[in-house]
Amino acid sequence: MSYEAIFIIVNKEKLDAVLEAAEKAGSTGGTIIHGRGVGSAVKSKLFDLPIEPEKEIILILSEEEKTAAIVEAVDQEMNAEKDFSGVVFVMPVNETRGLFTK
Repeated sequence: MSYEAIFIIVNKEKLDAVLEAAEKAGSTGGTIIHGRGVGSAVKSKLFDLPIEPEKEIILILSEEEKTAAIVEAVDQEMNAEKDFSGVVFVMPVNETRGLFTK
């Protein structure tokens, strides 16, 4: 079975909605890593202190035939092209070991 790695970088407040969209499209789980944005074009400030946006990095190992549907569902939920609220990219996975499959 061939897999692909879907990486989703999303603003923290959109995490639950993105995970739900991915699950409805065929994702069976993933790994979430907390992060913070440092390359924002516009830096927000509160009381003259810079605010670094909190991000969540989601890694989903997807069966190759499910990847396109998951990416499309996530993209629609994030509205990434308009809101600049996230990034999605896919990379091939050459080998896996220890994956639980149903």
